[in-house]
Amino acid sequence: MRSFYAHETVHTWQPNDNNPAIAANILLYAALREGTADYLAALVTGSVPGPERNEWASAREGWLWQEFNRDRTRVQNSVVGEFALNDDGRAAFGRWVGNYGNAPDGWPHEAGYWVGMRIAMAFVERSEDRAAAIRRLIKLDDPAAILRESGYAPMQP
Repeated sequence: MRSFYAHETVHTWQPNDNNPAIAANILLYAALREGTADYLAALVTGSVPGPERNEWASAREGWLWQEFNRDRTRVQNSVVGEFALNDDGRAAFGRWVGNYGNAPDGWPHEAGYWVGMRIAMAFVERSEDRAAAIRRLIKLDDPAAILRESGYAPMQP
């Protein structure tokens, strides 16, 4: 329960989802929002949330990153309103976030949380001021800049 409470507490610090940068990167934003909460929960508790998901994803990191980027493009090409997606975009988004109890076959639920956590971890590790980096992750006003500055780009298998 400590991990759950730590994760959910982070969400109370995050701003509402009315940031224009969200529409430019909906899937990345969602993954970073949840992944930041998981990253900080791991720092607080000393263990990664979702150990089964972590084991599964760690063994496939390069492939998973490739799939995530493919679906990021699908999601962005499926935007039909400010924050609305067509059926293809909702299907691509649903592979990563919002699928607890309904994950794709062979996948753990909420794989996007793990991807976001890895980006958040890389972002903080590359930062000279880790406290400032964590504040930026919580604020999450520019997901694309956070990804770029994180240097996160695992090698493909």
